[in-house]
Amino acid sequence: MNQDLQELSKWTGIIGVIYIIFGIIAAIAGLFAFLIGSVPGIIQIILGSKLLKVKKHADEAIFSNVDDTSVQISYMISKLASYFKLQGLLMVVSFIVEIILRAY
Repeated sequence: MNQDLQELSKWTGIIGVIYIIFGIIAAIAGLFAFLIGSVPGIIQIILGSKLLKVKKHADEAIFSNVDDTSVQISYMISKLASYFKLQGLLMVVSFIVEIILRAY
């Protein structure tokens, strides 16, 4: 299980940092269009920070005692659940906006 947690920690860290970097770029670029244009970038930054919290809890689970490991995994699953909820909401909103824009 430690090897799986190490892989999860590594990849959530990498993807989290990438989300934050691209989110900052998108937020800044969106400011030039309209203030609302920065919202997707802000959402990416939030998603990246959630993944970095998953990394933090995975790292703590790897290096903690047996009793604390289950608590850290519980926190990690909670952060992953909120990440996927927000990602799913973003996909649904993007799909709806795409349908509306294609209708006109």
